Formats: sequence, C-alpha cells, structure tokens
Amino acid sequence: MSSPVQRKIEFIWTEPRPPIAVPGRLSFQPVVEGVALELLLRTIADALGDSLDAGHRQTVARVGARAFAERFIAPDRGLVFEQSWWHLSLTARGDVVGFHMPVAFRGCAQDGKDECTLRLIGVAPAFRGHGYIDDILAHATRTMQERGTWRIYCDTDVTNLPMVAAFERVGYERGRIREVPVEA
Repeated sequence: MSSPVQRKIEFIWTEPRPPIAVPGRLSFQPVVEGVALELLLRTIADALGDSLDAGHRQTVARVGARAFAERFIAPDRGLVFEQSWWHLSLTARGDVVGFHMPVAFRGCAQDGKDECTLRLIGVAPAFRGHGYIDDILAHATRTMQERGTWRIYCDTDVTNLPMVAAFERVGYERGRIREVPVEA
C-alpha cells in the first residue's frame, strides 16, 4: 500500500535583498526553554488541530495535534537551528497570535551563508483572517536574513490558499508544484 501524498507549491526567497520590513502590529518573543516552549507547543497544537494544510490534517487525525506538535521541536539530523530563532507572535495585549520556526538545512551553505526554511509557521485559529500571517512571515524572513542566508526555500499545500497568498504578498517567488509523502 502506498503512502498518502499531497501537492505542495514551492516558494523561494533569494538573497541578497534589502532587509524586509516587518509591520509593527505584533511583537515577537523568542522561544527559550520553559514557559515559552510550552506555550509554543500549545500554540502549534492549536494551529495544527485546525490546519489548512491537508497533510497536517491527515497526520493530526492519526497521531493527535499535541503529538504532532512535539515532532516539530525535536532535533532533526537534516536541520540546524537554535530555539532562539523561533518566535511567538503577540498582540499589544499579550495574546498569542501565532509562531514561526526558521531553521537551516545542514550541508547546504554557500559562501558561509545557510539555505534556510520554515520548519513551521502558523496563526492560531482565533486570529485567522486578519492578515497576521503576513506579519509573521515577514518577521521569519527577517530572522533568516539576519542569521545569514543565501536562499530561503519553503513550500505549502496547494489547498492552503491564505499561505500561498502570504508568500506572494511578502515577495517570495513561486516555484514548481510537487507531490510529497504525508508524514506518518
């Protein structure tokens, strides 16, 4: 029996480019051990539990939102990251709107600069529909620019139209559509 697949659209940001402007509607708190890490896990589980990504929905149905969220904070041999690169996104009142988790691909550096991606990005369901994904994506992109990247390679499910539109609004170039296995 073959594994389920989903169709994803690639999005690419190639450097050098001027530092991206980050709107001032949200503040961004770096994730460190303890309370912020637990809050990140709860926010990821909330977003994944109501995900617009078909593959994420299938995995959540099999393993649950919390268990799936825990996979994203676990080490990965193909990725390099520090938790301080990850951020929670907050309103002026302190409400957690979403998160982003930039990482670098191991072994893909060029001229001392990394090839980066977003391991995960999301907006809590209660805050969707207000354009916050653009703010979060811009901050994630800026985080990777400041870290030093020659390219940011991302993808999203073809059915996740808000994320597709956000990549385009923020200035990522659309790449090819490909089929990838859904996580087990």
